[in-house]
Amino acid sequence: MLIKLYMMTMRNNTKFLVLFIFLLGIFGGLCAEETMGDLRAILDAQKGNDCVIDIPKGTYVLDLKDGKGPYAFNYRKNVKIKGNGSTIICNFQNQAFNFDHCENMVFSDLTIDYDPPCSTQGTIISMSADAKTLQVEIHEGYPMINPETEQDRVHIFDKDTRELVWDFYTNQITDPIKFLDGRKVEVNLAMPKPRAYEVGDYIVFNNIPKGYKRHCMLLNYCKNMTMSNITVYDSPQFHFGEHYCENTHYYRCVIDRKKNDPRFPIDRLRPGIADGIHSRHATVGPTIEECTILYTNDDPIAINGNFYPVSSVDADYKQLYVLTREGSLGDFTLKQDENLVAVSNGGVRRGAAKASRVRFSTPPTSAEVKKCLSYFRDIKDTRYINKAMIQFSDEEWEKVKTVAPGDVLYSTDRLGSGFKVINCTIGHVPGRGILIKSVNGKIQNNTITNTGAGAIIIGPEFNWMEAGLSENLEISGNYIETCMWRQNLKRSQCAAISVVLEASNGDLGPAGGLRNIIIHRNTIKDCPMPCVFLNGIDGGYFYKNTIEPASWIRDHGSNFLIPNTKPYVTKYVSNIITDEDPLTSIDEVKRTGEQEILIDASGRVSLKGHQGEPVKMRIFDMVGKQISEDDFTELSTVSLNELGQGIYIIHLICNNKNFSKKYSVF
Repeated sequence: MLIKLYMMTMRNNTKFLVLFIFLLGIFGGLCAEETMGDLRAILDAQKGNDCVIDIPKGTYVLDLKDGKGPYAFNYRKNVKIKGNGSTIICNFQNQAFNFDHCENMVFSDLTIDYDPPCSTQGTIISMSADAKTLQVEIHEGYPMINPETEQDRVHIFDKDTRELVWDFYTNQITDPIKFLDGRKVEVNLAMPKPRAYEVGDYIVFNNIPKGYKRHCMLLNYCKNMTMSNITVYDSPQFHFGEHYCENTHYYRCVIDRKKNDPRFPIDRLRPGIADGIHSRHATVGPTIEECTILYTNDDPIAINGNFYPVSSVDADYKQLYVLTREGSLGDFTLKQDENLVAVSNGGVRRGAAKASRVRFSTPPTSAEVKKCLSYFRDIKDTRYINKAMIQFSDEEWEKVKTVAPGDVLYSTDRLGSGFKVINCTIGHVPGRGILIKSVNGKIQNNTITNTGAGAIIIGPEFNWMEAGLSENLEISGNYIETCMWRQNLKRSQCAAISVVLEASNGDLGPAGGLRNIIIHRNTIKDCPMPCVFLNGIDGGYFYKNTIEPASWIRDHGSNFLIPNTKPYVTKYVSNIITDEDPLTSIDEVKRTGEQEILIDASGRVSLKGHQGEPVKMRIFDMVGKQISEDDFTELSTVSLNELGQGIYIIHLICNNKNFSKKYSVF
């Protein structure tokens, strides 16, 4: 056809020749877009590039069949990998990319998908009266449900809204699958719930081979990595996983279910089968900025470290032994000369110390493991294969000498300290939105909607041995709506914002395990009470938050006698300062004349209507301690901008009159 068009232009005039060249350019461009190239070949050809690896814009297959591993970047530094808007199709449900011991790299501007997908889905066409036995017709284009795939996560979506059904969480298929005619199967749910779902609703099954627990993208022992403008539509486990990393930046990454995919007449209902971004053991935590994480099968964002259960203590030699799942001392996160914290079985900080020596001991016996884990309620993973000896100097031992079997140890240097989750959009998930067990971090200006459990959860989980005890966190400016819609959890994580220390013995911990938690200027709408639950905290602020509870009721915290009749509930906390706290800690300060105290942009104070008159200013913290004093006539010489983060009382005296107001610095 193109040849005929060319001959025609030659016989007529040169204008048609120009048109021919123009059309040829368009046609060639379309062909280039549709070409399915071999990604490994493209990347292999650039292995020697020290600065930039370019993937020409197009669609590529990443071959993961027949035991092929992920495409690996090992020990690379200062390299930019530019996707240029390309699409990568993984042809098997396995890990796509691996970065190991890399530094200062940028991976950007591409989309990752899987064919076959990591999930399959269908319509419920009939079900038994007890809602246990379902007949399902698999949607066209999707792979048939297979007894060789794992079905540990089954979710049901409303047929009209295509959102997860309420009052229901996760299910499993434990009985053999029955294959009926055509694309129909019969399955038995392990935990059915009548009236939560109905005929016509959609059900989603995993579609990954049994035994596979591979993440789409994994970073190990990397520093200063940037993942930018990467869209992930599917994953066989975590979409982004990182272990033992430092200062990763996830910028404008998207995890979402793909729409209008020509492979599927009915759009996909979820991307992947597990977490969105999961960071473990980071020495400096990740910055997760302007990312969108929606419809994931588990927590969109999780940041944590490891607890290690104490199996025995040898006080004479000032050493203790902990159980570990790590196979090597290099992966073990309790290190010599790092900050180790001991926590009692009841959630009390025993103390913090630095080890003088760390080494692996003889492997534990099964009896030793069983005895140690008997201290812990509802332990999830019992596969402890090694035992480590932690030894302390005389001076350091004094700090943790009360440690006992059944306690835990963790490292504050490998929790993701300094993390930031800012300006992200998160939600439409069955579990929690943001799950943090870290220190010295910020969760700011995120939008979190439609999570089955809490929107923001701060707290260790000893049943998963996920550390640690959080301190110095700021949770501010977040918008939270329609969360906690799952069936009654009866658990300690009972609110849209929960900061909670549920100890390893299963009880709520006392104040002091969590420290200096600042929660301010958040908006919570249409979530059941309690909308905020605080426990185990010593020190912090709860200030200028807007709460508009839902009319619908849940009983999430009933096992811990947490009331669901108040929007804001605390249990075992101390030194939490709120908007409602009176100014009675300072006898001479009266809450009068607030409107007359003016504060300009530079933090200088003046007194309306009293210019030219001598004014004495004293600044107090909320427990009555005087911070500063100043005398002025027009503007204060002391600037409030110099104050640290907190809530203060500004007290002015002029002509024997008192003026006072609260002033917050956040």
